[in-house]
Amino acid sequence: MPIKTITELNGVSLRTLTRATNLLFSSLGAAPVAMPVPAIPEALSKGVINRTVLPWETIGQLKASEMKHQK
Repeated sequence: MPIKTITELNGVSLRTLTRATNLLFSSLGAAPVAMPVPAIPEALSKGVINRTVLPWETIGQLKASEMKHQK
């Protein structure tokens, strides 16, 4: 489910790409989590993270659009 407004980031734990994106999302109210790409599917399914930021080319490889996450 996409995040459509900045206020929807409040308290969301998400896997980000770089230190710069960690700082950006932290300043917007999110809780960035560092983890390697292969750990994303399990982290989403177990509720460790709520969302992830991925490069476009990685989405198809991980089947990210099919991943289910805990609410």
